[in-house]
Amino acid sequence: MSFATAVFPDRYRCAGMALLPHTLGHALLLQRLGNPFAGRPQADAVSPRLGDVAQALLVCSRPHAEALRMIDTWRERVWLAVASWRVTRAGLARTGDELVAYLQAAWPTINWWQPAEGRSRRSGADLLHVLIDRQIRAGLTLQEALGVHLPVACWAAAIEAERNGAISIRGELDEEISRAYDRMKAAGRLPEPGTVIRRN
Repeated sequence: MSFATAVFPDRYRCAGMALLPHTLGHALLLQRLGNPFAGRPQADAVSPRLGDVAQALLVCSRPHAEALRMIDTWRERVWLAVASWRVTRAGLARTGDELVAYLQAAWPTINWWQPAEGRSRRSGADLLHVLIDRQIRAGLTLQEALGVHLPVACWAAAIEAERNGAISIRGELDEEISRAYDRMKAAGRLPEPGTVIRRN
């Protein structure tokens, strides 16, 4: 049993096929293949095509190393034909929605401040950066790092960046305060600079 499976036992199914917890290896392989499901998809921005969905299911339904060995072999062609039939039978739109939900659950949303620039961003860390971070910081081999569950790897890289002072991760309270500030600013209710605020 892999670390990802042990820590994240939830199973996703698309077109009746069980998908493994999404790892760095899965995400990087999809990226290398040019699959549109390589990153965090937006539900309304993905128009699933049968070949792309079948390929993503092939990659995500088995360990990344096994999926890599299947690429450009007769096994891949046979598997894609079977997967395409199952996707068509289940419905392309429905399977696409299931795949998007699976990937959205795997890609963490990390909001952070970059102190030097004084502005907020949403994490979009390069996958190779995250991979190397796991190898160096956690002392993992390449294969071990590729097998790390994607949210764990992304959060670990963000926490290390915060520890080094490069960013400051924004929690839910920070987000709520920021939204309240924006509402007050839009309504023109912010106090003038230098105003003394007294508590009653």
